[in-house]
Amino acid sequence: MSKPKHRKDDYFYVNKNLLLLLISIVLVVIGFWVAVESSRDCRVIEYQDLQGTHNMTVCKGGDK
Repeated sequence: MSKPKHRKDDYFYVNKNLLLLLISIVLVVIGFWVAVESSRDCRVIEYQDLQGTHNMTVCKGGDK
């Protein structure tokens, strides 16, 4: 006996919806992370001491 085709189609339809949902969630998380990172005001300060030249990153906001 042949299997009904509509079940296979429904299976792929559900998988496509779950894939789109997963992609949407990933894009929202990436967008939120980019917004948080871009809202931080960071500057790289280069200074010298007896041990040589060093770089230090100073950020305002974001990390409290």
